[in-house]
Amino acid sequence: MKSGIAFSQQWGLYIANVVEKDGKIINVIIDRIANGKSSKELRNRYGIKPVSTIGKDWWEQVAYYESWIVEHGVDAAKTDDKGHALEPDLISGATINVAELSGAVKNALGGKNKTAITRSRQELFTMKFRV
Repeated sequence: MKSGIAFSQQWGLYIANVVEKDGKIINVIIDRIANGKSSKELRNRYGIKPVSTIGKDWWEQVAYYESWIVEHGVDAAKTDDKGHALEPDLISGATINVAELSGAVKNALGGKNKTAITRSRQELFTMKFRV
C-alpha cells in the first residue's frame, strides 16, 4: 500500500491510500480531514447533499471517484480550472472538486509522504469498511 497527502488552504488535508497489483490500481481510499474531523465519518452530516446537482453527499461522491480511479486510472481524470471533472461519466457520480483528491492519489503513487500519514492509514481502512 502507498500513501499520499495533498493540502488545500480552503478544504484541508486530503489523504489517499492506494493499493496496486502488477502496476494497476486495485483499491483507493481517499478522505479529507478538516477541523479534526474525517469527512467520510461525517457521512450525510457533511451537508452538501441538499444542494448537490446529483443528490449525493461528499462521501458518496468520493466513493464513486475511488471506483472510477480503479477503472480508469487517476491520470484519466481531466479537470477544469476549478478542479471539477470534465468527463461525463465521472461528473455523473462526482461533481465535487476532484483535483485535490487526485493530487493525494498521485502523491501516493509517486511514493511521497509515506511517513506523514502512517498513523492515519489504519483509521482510513477502518472507515472504508464502516461505510
